[in-house]
Amino acid sequence: MTRRPPVVDDDPALRRYLVAGEHVVTSIRRHPVVLIIPSAAAITALALAQQVDVRTPASAERAADILWYVALGVLAWALWRWFDWARTRFVATDKRLLLLHGLLVRKVSMMPLAKVTDMTYDRSIPGRLFGWGTFVLESAGQDQALSRIDHVPNSDENYRKIIAEIFGVSDESAEEEVEDVSEEEAARGVDQAADADGFTAK
Repeated sequence: MTRRPPVVDDDPALRRYLVAGEHVVTSIRRHPVVLIIPSAAAITALALAQQVDVRTPASAERAADILWYVALGVLAWALWRWFDWARTRFVATDKRLLLLHGLLVRKVSMMPLAKVTDMTYDRSIPGRLFGWGTFVLESAGQDQALSRIDHVPNSDENYRKIIAEIFGVSDESAEEEVEDVSEEEAARGVDQAADADGFTAK
């Protein structure tokens, strides 16, 4: 069975963490939906501070100033979340799983594919609607940073790629096997229905 060649990521920031001969299967950031709350909080805080500043009399300017400090603090938190999202990547290669994270202190968590003992794939109702899923990984000597990868975009495709790499088959082959099983089950159901009709006719 021929395997599809892995995808090679030319990003220098990623290539520095790969060894010779190691190829990237998938490289992803978390789904942008994780940025909705920080963005909404920053916009709301700034809009509220602006409205209060305009409507506050001169005798209460101190309260308006405090609210501006709070709004700027919320904005700084939102920007930090944006930069953290941009700098955090989950990477699967043909040899291991990596989580690149951290702003001031860069961290690389790693789990060899050979040590993955279980991989659970969850999709909540919001995840189905907006297109993300959660991978729960288990292994001997488990790294907690890699135990749960949430808000994975294109989760069906990425799940197939990682599972195919773990089992040493191409993801197209995995899809074909699933389709073949479904067709066999459907044919078996038709045969059973036909046998039942023939028995009833007798």
